Amino acid sequence: MRSFTLNTMADKAPGKNGKLNFVPGFETYLGNFRVIKRMMAEMGVDATLLSDPTEVLDTPADGEFRMYAGGTTQAEIKDAPNAISTFLLQPYQLDKTKKLVENTWNHEVPKLNIPMGVDWTDEFLMKVSELTGKPIPESLATERGRLVDLMSDSHAWLHGKKFALYGDPDFVMGMVKILFECGAEPTHVVSHNGTKRWLKAMEKMLAESPFGANAKAYTGLDLWHLRSLCFTDKPDFLIGNSYGKFIQRDTLHKGKAFEVPLIRIGFPLFDRHHLHRQTTVGYEGGHAGGHHAGQCGARTSRPGDDGHGHHRLQLRPGALNTNRAGRGRFAVPVTNRKGKFHGQHHGPQGCRRCLLVLPAEARPGGRHCFDGVRQL
Repeated sequence: MRSFTLNTMADKAPGKNGKLNFVPGFETYLGNFRVIKRMMAEMGVDATLLSDPTEVLDTPADGEFRMYAGGTTQAEIKDAPNAISTFLLQPYQLDKTKKLVENTWNHEVPKLNIPMGVDWTDEFLMKVSELTGKPIPESLATERGRLVDLMSDSHAWLHGKKFALYGDPDFVMGMVKILFECGAEPTHVVSHNGTKRWLKAMEKMLAESPFGANAKAYTGLDLWHLRSLCFTDKPDFLIGNSYGKFIQRDTLHKGKAFEVPLIRIGFPLFDRHHLHRQTTVGYEGGHAGGHHAGQCGARTSRPGDDGHGHHRLQLRPGALNTNRAGRGRFAVPVTNRKGKFHGQHHGPQGCRRCLLVLPAEARPGGRHCFDGVRQL
């Protein structure tokens, strides 16, 4: 943005084109770009996303070749200083962008948090309405009501549940906001790249809510530290990217009672397919976050379930035999939750057909036959 606009500001004036700019920051959920564009379209607001990779990353497979589909054009970037204002959707990671927008483009950046959850999405849409004069349509009010209904339904499962979170600063703060609105209690909030300013704001946010009374925020720490916290002050769930699976695996190794199930929200998510297409911002993102948390809260109330619909397995004594190479082989039948025999399946981690998962201590190295597992 700087290279396209720094030396072409002579004929630029805030408000000239009547548009709003939105800077997503480091945004990896394609659904978030689309939900911002959809909400602005429903309000009748002309918006420019700086930038917009949606059609580039998931171009339709319809037989027509497109080298560069969709996206934000150079002309739109050059015209961005003529917008009414510029919204920074993840303000704690966009300090340099804020300086450019305020000092070079002469825009007044709205002081808003990432639009996650009910309250912060309300503030976001009301600020858009204030700057453009466009009313918030009934369609968005209806969408908001559905989110409130979802949170009310999930309250029985999530109230009082303890969560540990980790990730980028704005995402973590937004997830804490959603948890507060659902009556859940964050305990450990870790952002390895959070600044002192973010830490101060996070601590203030936790102190202002009764659900954050026992929570503590950390910056500059990694998942090794969070692993220790999950052992010494166990939460009910863990929210973050795929690397948290090692914390779940290690806590399970100590015993089922110590396991901290992982809810996969964040970046990267390399062990689940298509989760990058989901949404975390807006009312639609609140639906997704509340759905994931509520499902895990309900599922872990059932014995043998890890919160993702996967049933933990237990080896019969003597089922794991080790050969000379130190590799294992399972030799008892695999059954699903109804007790139906699946026969012999190959793979190091469990029954592929019914998605059964082996405890970490029982997983052999390499590819082996394991018709030797039964569920708890």
